[in-house]
Amino acid sequence: MTLIAALTFLILAVIAALHFAWAMGLTFPAADAAELSRMVTGFKRRDLMPGKPATLLVSVAALLAGFWALMLAEWAWLPVPNWFVGLGGIVLTAVFLARGIAGYTDRWRRLTPEQPFARLDRKYYSPLCLVLGLFFIILTLGYLL
Repeated sequence: MTLIAALTFLILAVIAALHFAWAMGLTFPAADAAELSRMVTGFKRRDLMPGKPATLLVSVAALLAGFWALMLAEWAWLPVPNWFVGLGGIVLTAVFLARGIAGYTDRWRRLTPEQPFARLDRKYYSPLCLVLGLFFIILTLGYLL
């Protein structure tokens, strides 16, 4: 379980760092904001990234989710009841599995048709969310049982 928690934290910390960098104006790995938006949001006719507050919120949420993985493995601690840690694990499992599954639905594809996002989503983003959901299932069950 400790390897899964560490890997989950590392993946989510990298995602958090990317979102933080994007909030600060970096466009890596794209050439400009319009290309980055088409790469990471995929929404129709959207040439700008979401605003700084929204992107920072995603960064903080990803980092908190990674920290939660460490709490489920009992590597980290917050002053919250044990049942709350378990509940957080269940919620994170549901969020990542739902996002992973959504990437393979027609409705999501109609909502986010822009390339290269649509291709990257099916190849990388959605599978990564499914893996993270699986990791949170394992961590949450290990914590609760």
